[in-house]
Amino acid sequence: WLLTHPALPSEPDAVHRRYLAVLSDRGLATYAGRLRATALRTAFVRAYPKSVLRPLDGEGDGLQSGRGVLALVHRMRSSLSPIHHLLLIRFLGHTAESFFQIPDHPEFFGTGPWPCLNRTASHFHEPVIKRCVILMRGEDGKPVATFRCTCGFAYSRVGPDWSPMMRFHMGRVLEYGQTWDRSLKTLWENSDLKVEEIADRLDVTPPTVRAQVRRLGLSLRRRSERRRESRPHRWHQPQMIQGASDRKELRREWLVLRDEGCSTDQALSRKKQLERWLRRHDPEWFRRHGMPRRKEGLGKVGREEVDWTQRDHTLVHLVETTVQRLRAQVGKPRRLTRTFIVRETGQLKMIAPYLTRLPKTRALLLGAVETENEYLKRRAAWAVASLGQSCKVPTATRLRQLIGGRRAWSRDADVLQIIEGAAEALRPAAR
Repeated sequence: WLLTHPALPSEPDAVHRRYLAVLSDRGLATYAGRLRATALRTAFVRAYPKSVLRPLDGEGDGLQSGRGVLALVHRMRSSLSPIHHLLLIRFLGHTAESFFQIPDHPEFFGTGPWPCLNRTASHFHEPVIKRCVILMRGEDGKPVATFRCTCGFAYSRVGPDWSPMMRFHMGRVLEYGQTWDRSLKTLWENSDLKVEEIADRLDVTPPTVRAQVRRLGLSLRRRSERRRESRPHRWHQPQMIQGASDRKELRREWLVLRDEGCSTDQALSRKKQLERWLRRHDPEWFRRHGMPRRKEGLGKVGREEVDWTQRDHTLVHLVETTVQRLRAQVGKPRRLTRTFIVRETGQLKMIAPYLTRLPKTRALLLGAVETENEYLKRRAAWAVASLGQSCKVPTATRLRQLIGGRRAWSRDADVLQIIEGAAEALRPAAR
């Protein structure tokens, strides 16, 4: 195919950009152009046997060691054998024809213009955005595009797009714009709509609607006008006002309801109404004849007293068993903190609020809690055992990587001493 296309444009920079585009799709380079050289060399050498690479190397061993493939991918300052390029192209899953059809300037988000995704705009889903800004994300090197429309709506999306339909997907809204704000204000002032209905119309979630309402300074209290007209405030309802001539009748009626009981809801409501009136207008008489108030929530049965000594004895055994189980667990250990131990007992609500009443349990917990150095020694012992099982060369670097944890540990003198001591103890066994 190459011989039948002698006029094929093959500038070194264009070939370099095509290589990076394919390598980034396979995870062997970042979209920002940073090559993962070790992974590429290892994968290339595994793909071809040495019996194939040795005759093509000539006097050197660039292909057999994998260094030659890096020279192909880097910006070329000298011409290299087309056979070497064809080997790399085949390794990347392409033929020469399909490789040179790849755009030399990768388009992570397709070609513009791009659609506006503002549901409140008249040009919703229409390709009106003519320019996007693409930056590379530092944590993983993926491209992030920012799209801004003339209506003020701006959104971003992490690429590259794997389907043409991704053009209508927005990962994060950066600005809503004046058009969207006006629609939200109009819908919010329409008190017949629920927050969920407003969220559906604006293509957002209800928490987003409330957050944007606070941003715009709108009132959070919404009441229907119909509800306000049909349900007047109870303070505005006419009160039952009785004169002195009817007081004896009201007293007699209340005493009857008190002694005979309330068999219907209407009778109970009438009794409460009379009670409120007598408390306000006839307090002296009601204090002599009325029933004393009882606090809500207190039943006829008295509250059971807790035997804290017995509970303390029971929980001590539970905490001791839990600590033994956690120390005997297989796998990467976790630090034994008071909260972690109490949570693992399954009795968090019974222990945590009442530790002052459980002296034995509290003392056992304080003794079982690990200091940072104790936890690190236990973690280092686990790392030593893991390295011994994997038969790897014991080094302080590998041990530190397996232990993991906070970065501050690697700068602590005590931690370094523990790691070095564990590595020294492991080396004779490895020999």
